[in-house]
Amino acid sequence: MVIMNKLIKQIKKVIYRANNIAIFSHVSPDFDALGSSFALQYFLNSINKNAQFFCNDDFTLKEKMLFDENVIGRIFKIENFDLVISVDTPSIQMLGIYGEDFMKSKNRLVIDHHQNIDLNGQITFVDTTFSSCCEIVFKILKSFRKPLSKEVVSALYAGLSTDTNSFVNTNTTLNSFKTAYELMNLGADVVKINETIYRTKTLKEIDFKKYVLSNMVIKDDIAYCLMPKKQLNKMHGNKNDCSGISSDLVAYQGINIAFSIVEEEKGVFKISFRSKFGFDVRKIANSIGGGGHIGASGATLKGDNIDQIKDKVLDAIEKNR
Repeated sequence: MVIMNKLIKQIKKVIYRANNIAIFSHVSPDFDALGSSFALQYFLNSINKNAQFFCNDDFTLKEKMLFDENVIGRIFKIENFDLVISVDTPSIQMLGIYGEDFMKSKNRLVIDHHQNIDLNGQITFVDTTFSSCCEIVFKILKSFRKPLSKEVVSALYAGLSTDTNSFVNTNTTLNSFKTAYELMNLGADVVKINETIYRTKTLKEIDFKKYVLSNMVIKDDIAYCLMPKKQLNKMHGNKNDCSGISSDLVAYQGINIAFSIVEEEKGVFKISFRSKFGFDVRKIANSIGGGGHIGASGATLKGDNIDQIKDKVLDAIEKNR
């Protein structure tokens, strides 16, 4: 706790010293990445900082319902910012097109709840005991003792809720519930968030679920589904539309480990792992150059075709489970 409080004091100091702040998160951002980023941008702007969130990829339809895609930046010029902040991102590679410039910046702040691979800052606040990056960001923002707007606390609640899968994942802690209570108490729009994320099914989501049900493969206690680029194009989707596949698969009775492989572009494949309690997929992801949490991890691999990648993943599971 002493070390954490010291880190937070250092973070506040560098933020107060900065005027122009760039915020980044990982490619194919999920709600935790977006919630952390938007909450920071809204808050920093409220204390008279010029803060801008930069994002690699387009949002999913559901993400667009909760976050304004029009306010994000696309072209980053390092000379325009005196502080850069990365959230929810454990590696340079996962910052996508911004990774190289981020590491060139003289003042870097890294905030994350994943096991750090190679993304470091002058200040690095990484704590894997937190269930979401939004929890960490909330703790930091509270320390400023400034009002937190409805926009800020709603963004944080969305990230917290989804990264714990509505508080049922094994990463959920007592602090997760405590943070949820505090965010609700501060005015988070929980009704809108729950209606959008958990009680709304877009037609595209239904099409993707149909595809998964028709093409999933079960091997002992492992379930997986492959999404070649050709099929993704046929369904007018993108890699973000596939974000829930492995979570759906691991929910089936008798399945302990699930994964999906999505061909993002020719020769580049994104693997998403999920597991039930007692099964460590982070170790599996680490073995192929990825990372994440015990119950939810991922990796990106290059190869000739999706079947080649599938065989490599199955081999990694066999050797590291």
